[in-house]
Amino acid sequence: MQVSSPGPRVDDLNRVSDVYDFGLVATASSLRRALASGQSKRAPLADIALRSFASTFGSDTQGAISLLRRGIAKAAPDGEDGAYLRDILASLLISTGELDAAKQLLGEPTVAPARHAPAFVAGRAVLEAATGERLRSRALSKSALSSARGMDSPLTLGRVLQRCAVACYYRGDYHDARELALEALHVLDPQAAYPLSSSTHSIAAALARESSQDGTLAAVHFARMLELADRIGHDAHQRHALVGCFLVAAETFDEPAWGRFRKRLAARPEREQHQENLGLLLAEVLGLGWKGDFRACDAALTTYATSNDGNARSGVLNALRAVTAAAHWDLDLARACSRLVLQRPADGAREDTVSLEWTRTCTRLLAAAACFLIDDRVRGQRALSARIDPGQHYLALLAAPSIDVSRCPELFRGYAMFINAAAESARAARPQCRLTSAELQILRALPNGSTIAELALEMNKSKSTVARQVESIYEKLGAHNRAHAVQVARERAII
Repeated sequence: MQVSSPGPRVDDLNRVSDVYDFGLVATASSLRRALASGQSKRAPLADIALRSFASTFGSDTQGAISLLRRGIAKAAPDGEDGAYLRDILASLLISTGELDAAKQLLGEPTVAPARHAPAFVAGRAVLEAATGERLRSRALSKSALSSARGMDSPLTLGRVLQRCAVACYYRGDYHDARELALEALHVLDPQAAYPLSSSTHSIAAALARESSQDGTLAAVHFARMLELADRIGHDAHQRHALVGCFLVAAETFDEPAWGRFRKRLAARPEREQHQENLGLLLAEVLGLGWKGDFRACDAALTTYATSNDGNARSGVLNALRAVTAAAHWDLDLARACSRLVLQRPADGAREDTVSLEWTRTCTRLLAAAACFLIDDRVRGQRALSARIDPGQHYLALLAAPSIDVSRCPELFRGYAMFINAAAESARAARPQCRLTSAELQILRALPNGSTIAELALEMNKSKSTVARQVESIYEKLGAHNRAHAVQVARERAII
């Protein structure tokens, strides 16, 4: 059995390999002490690695990436120092979604130090999984785990277990990911490797939420992550844990916890308040919806920059927009947003870096709910495919005038309250005669005396479309002609 030396002390960080080990047990205070002492005898590349860890702790991921790239440029192309720096940088690039850059980086010749070779292999397994190479990822994971378990180095084994758990998560092998994450925590906790334990709790929380929909377990793991992040002063992990706690509180309709974590997030530096984060946005919009403030929901969704590229993140935004539009009785927008979601297969390809199973499910359910809110029941029923709703449980819930929250899974209760509030708002905003927004636009123009041709020109529509919509208005209002339609609309306060 190969025996590895223990991790270095704060005062003994002379080489990049020392810093590589130190990163697993570092705290914000120990990083500050290390940076303040020993710089004169520390190798320049070791100093760069140490400062990159300090930047990561302080939520300056891009700063850490810049430092590491600078160090790699200075390192010998085939030396161990460069290999360590590339491994650290690749992990950051994968976490920020820069997969092409990570692939190019790990494609360069690398001398894998024997003591850390399994961790390097596990890092490649993560990248292969993130880029869809599942078979290659599985083979690399198996090799890394076999090697790490043959070494007398708990820190190396813990790092490999954590990385292989991430690789399993990216591949959708949730059972294996859960087992590896729990084993990693069992190995790491006695070693006081709190930074790595904290990130492992993040994986366990995501697994509980995304694959098993266990809100209680997800909350426990996020709370443990937050506790560790607070203990070691890891700002980035603290923020991630806070957002996770905030989101789970929103999804489970835990209003006291929602308010508590929202307050803590609001107290963080201003530069973070506008940072794009799907979980933060989702939790905020759900809470605003419970209060019936759908104008604020609109504002929050509008300020989140995204594109309709069909991925899970843009999908959930469109689904939320569909429900908020239904709450305003904006039928055209509700239909358009729900169609953007529902035209995508329910079992869409896993092209995202992370397989967001629960997010995809909620996206589909929200879009279906929007359809039911605007009485598009046929599309709503079609949205709940056998894969999404095999027992038709959600169909019975969403098709009802009001969702019975007590019958909802734990992680859907917050969404159910959001949809119920939207239904109440829609009933208040809904015209008595169920006119569409396009029909309302025409109805408001009828008192002006414009002809069908003039209305068509003004609204950039065909004459036949306008004529058909005018006939629909007459039918819904029970009117015989234009004057009668205007009279009925005024009597009912529609115009």
